[in-house]
Amino acid sequence: MEFTCNTCYDRKALTAMSRAVRKTIRKKSSRLLHIYSWVVIALCLLSIWVSWGDPWYVALDSAVILLLLLVQLKEDALNAFFARRNALPGMEVCTVRFLEEHYETKIAGAATQWQYSKLLRLAENDRYLVLILGKNHGQLCDKEGVTGAAPEELRAFLEKKTGLTVERFR
Repeated sequence: MEFTCNTCYDRKALTAMSRAVRKTIRKKSSRLLHIYSWVVIALCLLSIWVSWGDPWYVALDSAVILLLLLVQLKEDALNAFFARRNALPGMEVCTVRFLEEHYETKIAGAATQWQYSKLLRLAENDRYLVLILGKNHGQLCDKEGVTGAAPEELRAFLEKKTGLTVERFR
């Protein structure tokens, strides 16, 4: 059985991939960073309360709080921005062919074969199926671009080949 999937790596797709990696492989480190961030926010609030009379310190602490909150709220979009910036030329459109013994990814001018055993995790949301290769690496399959079968059949095929279960994320 052969499946083919065409995916456009735009901002939305890269944000979904970043979120999938954060919610699976980097779950523990992400949680620790959020805790540290909230501790720094609490210290800044305490500093604002202590230095209420000095507007410069209040403004600086308020700016730090706003920056930390912004980074926490938009961390997946920020990761997607840097991933897109560091991507190789021609990576905007990717075609993935799933075969029995391996899968192939094709971008402009290059093709790569991957063994199913190299996948660490599988994740999905409503639109994408994410093949996670490491803490900072993954590949996307747009469910709307799957040909050869339904996305549910592709999910079952990947679960069978990898021995992993697909994890849902928002």
